[in-house]
Amino acid sequence: MWPYSTSRLGSARLIQAIPQRLSFPRALSFLCQGPALAIPIVGRMSARLRPISAPPILYLTASSRKDVRAKARLEQQLRFLRRAFPRLSSPIMRLASLLGLAAVGRTQTIGRRGNLPDPVDVATAKRYLDELTVATPVTEPAYDRKMFKHWVTISGKCNTREIVLKRDATVEVMAVDSEYKPTAGSWLSDYDGHLITAPADSKALPVDVDHIVPLKEAWQAGAWEWTAEKRKRFANDFNGSQLLAVSTESNRKKGDKDPSKWMPSNPAFRCKYIRAWIQVKHEYGLTVGEAEKAALTKYINEC
Repeated sequence: MWPYSTSRLGSARLIQAIPQRLSFPRALSFLCQGPALAIPIVGRMSARLRPISAPPILYLTASSRKDVRAKARLEQQLRFLRRAFPRLSSPIMRLASLLGLAAVGRTQTIGRRGNLPDPVDVATAKRYLDELTVATPVTEPAYDRKMFKHWVTISGKCNTREIVLKRDATVEVMAVDSEYKPTAGSWLSDYDGHLITAPADSKALPVDVDHIVPLKEAWQAGAWEWTAEKRKRFANDFNGSQLLAVSTESNRKKGDKDPSKWMPSNPAFRCKYIRAWIQVKHEYGLTVGEAEKAALTKYINEC
């Protein structure tokens, strides 16, 4: 039962209007494999509602039914929620999502999904670091991002970026467009610890797919000598620890800086970040600068 009493809205009408389960057609099953998202309705959502018991959770799940109108119904239902709760602010929405994910976390892992490749352990990272060559970054020939072809098509219509967004989602991506590009979902940004949620009507996802070792950094550390094919493989390597979905804000702050100039603000991720950085540099035979080597040594010893 709906655990809220109402004053101006009829209870029966409210219960009937908000579904408990939503579905997607089979055509979207590649990026939508339920359960997709758990959204709690918490606290005093508007002057019309008063909580009287534990909040419900609306589950968005994938379905095998070939219903081409499913996405349209979803968007209509989300619009209803916004009309029904006009005073619900963005901070409250984010808090609601966070609380819901925490609640679901009692029965399933929330945060980074299990199929994200983990970097090497600390002992291996220290050994790799000792094996890296220290050299001055190369500035000529000048770096050109176009030298690293990305994002490339991986499967069907999905490119590397879209594969990583699906892989790194805290829960399944809940909506895609006609080109199978994610248009809604939830991600936990490891760089800053922020939970990123994007509703189905988002014009642009506030999430980036970042290269752990930036393309410019790689170019100056040896990639300028690589073949075009190897640079393409490096820029699209989603099987290793090189690509990660993070908040747009944190990715902009990082830019092309190495660990001597930038580290994740989320302290819980710093050790993993350093291990991933060292692993990528070692795997691709890239060099390190003196300041970079000192920073890597400092941080790996703090793991």
